[in-house]
Amino acid sequence: MAASHLAIVRKKLDEYSGRGVIGAYSESTRNGRTTFQFNWLHGQCFTLIFDEKKSTLQFKDVFPHAAKGSVLHDTLTTAVARKTNKKLLAHDRIDPTRAEVKCSVRLGKISLTMQVKRNQYTYAVGKFINLIHELFLILNSNHIEYLFEHFDLPEE
Repeated sequence: MAASHLAIVRKKLDEYSGRGVIGAYSESTRNGRTTFQFNWLHGQCFTLIFDEKKSTLQFKDVFPHAAKGSVLHDTLTTAVARKTNKKLLAHDRIDPTRAEVKCSVRLGKISLTMQVKRNQYTYAVGKFINLIHELFLILNSNHIEYLFEHFDLPEE
């Protein structure tokens, strides 16, 4: 069953890559964890880790220089929490019976981890990619200086 879960994650990433949403990805597996790396938003390299034993997907160190308790950290964690609000339409919401997202900070870098429930891997990968995109849109609107400084966005 676990191999089919990896195949599902890979297929979803293939779809995004084929449509040009993300760049071509590389993949490596070690200790039951498969790491995918690809260029995406603002030409940055993103790392997505699939842990089949834990049924998790993780965008590792996706937001650098974001100390716990900072305004940036609070903005991101609030936005993530809002994605499970039942007032949102189903297509905008992350259904907590299918997947759950948590933010963690280590050494000033925010990682997001999605716990996949009931083998909902296709759903989870899609929602996770959309969530990261939405978080970058929020940063673009509310913390553009952060993107200039840490993602080498041109200031024009």
